[in-house]
Amino acid sequence: METNNFELHVHLEGCIWNKHIQEFWDTSEYFFPPISFYDLNSEPFGRFLAQLRFGYNFLNGIEKYVSVFNDYLEYMDNQNIVYSEIQLNYALIKTFYIDLKKLLKEFNNLLSKKNKTVRFIIDLPWQFSARSFEEIIFSNEEYKEFGVVGISMGGDENLARPKEVAEIFKKARDVNLNLLTHAGETTNEDFARAIVSELNPDRIAHGLSIADWLIDDGKKFGKIDVCLTSNQSLNLTPNLRNHPLKKWLDSDIFFTLSTDDPAIFNTTLQKEYEIGEIFFQNFDNYKSNINNHIINCSFDKDTVQRLLFSTDEM
Repeated sequence: METNNFELHVHLEGCIWNKHIQEFWDTSEYFFPPISFYDLNSEPFGRFLAQLRFGYNFLNGIEKYVSVFNDYLEYMDNQNIVYSEIQLNYALIKTFYIDLKKLLKEFNNLLSKKNKTVRFIIDLPWQFSARSFEEIIFSNEEYKEFGVVGISMGGDENLARPKEVAEIFKKARDVNLNLLTHAGETTNEDFARAIVSELNPDRIAHGLSIADWLIDDGKKFGKIDVCLTSNQSLNLTPNLRNHPLKKWLDSDIFFTLSTDDPAIFNTTLQKEYEIGEIFFQNFDNYKSNINNHIINCSFDKDTVQRLLFSTDEM
């Protein structure tokens, strides 16, 4: 019997596969396809942001979001993923004047026809004010009904304003929203530590530059979203054998593997686990204790435990 899988770090905007890009160009007012992303910026993270922003053009209405979300649910089927936590770029949603509640209602209508469980994390790029989250915080119970379990800050960490965001994160924590932050993906150790220390998140995405700190002084923050292909593709850890996952496997850090942006990085959850097995000698030890990692890292522990328990019963 196939093992049921869980994925905790996916950006829906990174799930725009080629068919959506083609559809956008076929129905747009533009005559020419976009310049190669590799010509836009010689630095990998800059190329990635350019590609991500280009995909934003497709997501200009609820029906487009539903189309991409439906494709992600098919991807979940193919990967035997029964539970996923998906991040939605709130700045993009507001830019296109999309009603977040209506969007989430459409997602939930689609989910009711599928045997999948998806929870939503509302994400903001660092350059936008975290005060945008206040509407979600103040209407927390209503958003929870739609499957919203947390908020997140991401994008270019160099634009982070930790002290400003910390105030909003505290309000979110007071209403039992979970907190995720990208940190240590593209910034040095000192700045990444400042982000984490100020925000006091429940989980950290990537954490590359603070790998040792998370094992030692920053141990209380040690719940990490690990995205191996993403880190390698962006040239953040060109040689995966040097990825801090090697250290984390030898510690008692909780982490889970995810794809980050599967359409952009041309990866799957299965590939991420295969990479783990190839590059890390003690990866089998993690797999033998994987349920514990998933439960501790998830933002809806009760649902995850129920799904894991029902899996064991089958």
